[in-house]
Amino acid sequence: MTRGPPVAVLLRDPSPAYEAALQALGFLVVFRPVLDIIGRADVQAPRRGVYGAAVVTSANAAKRFPAGAWLDDLRQVYVIGKATGDVLAQAHPSLRDRVVIHSQASTAAALAAELSAVDGPVLFVCGDPHRTEISLLSNVDDLVVYESRPAESLDDLLRFETGDSRPWLVIFSPVGAALASTTLNIDRWNLATIGPTTASALPPAATGVAVARQPTAEALADAIRANGIR
Repeated sequence: MTRGPPVAVLLRDPSPAYEAALQALGFLVVFRPVLDIIGRADVQAPRRGVYGAAVVTSANAAKRFPAGAWLDDLRQVYVIGKATGDVLAQAHPSLRDRVVIHSQASTAAALAAELSAVDGPVLFVCGDPHRTEISLLSNVDDLVVYESRPAESLDDLLRFETGDSRPWLVIFSPVGAALASTTLNIDRWNLATIGPTTASALPPAATGVAVARQPTAEALADAIRANGIR
């Protein structure tokens, strides 16, 4: 009987880049988001003449970045990660030349330090919850455009624990780590995380975790390859 390809379950929204990177390693890739994203219906565009800069740290916020005449006032829009910048530019092409991209490896503290030096008020277009390092700056106002709620369970993934080969579980956030630890038999999975912060959220019993050095599809594939596809 022919054994099927190994399964890699990614606890995130579908991504062509991650799918291609893991398919190249021979995986059957399954995406399973762990957060329900709910857009706010009562969001209003800011008034003209208030904000000369804005910041957005996630693709979910970029998708919901409010339109309106206020966009003409923006000199810079600070984003974390090229993917977030691309989403914003697609939603608002007029902002493409004003997007300032920080590496996905950049910390919120580093971005906050730059924002604190911006002349004038800055609008943080974000979700709830969001990065408090940015919100606490005296020159930053929050505009919450969506809410994220953790899924109640990952029980639908239990079917992969009885397959022919041991599946991989790729975790992208501490929320995902906590949910996996409480609803799955993680000793039956090969584990990978998108970085050390997420890896530290796993229980001590989780060993042999493949940790990506950077939050990119290529770095994740490298970590899994180095850990051995089994």
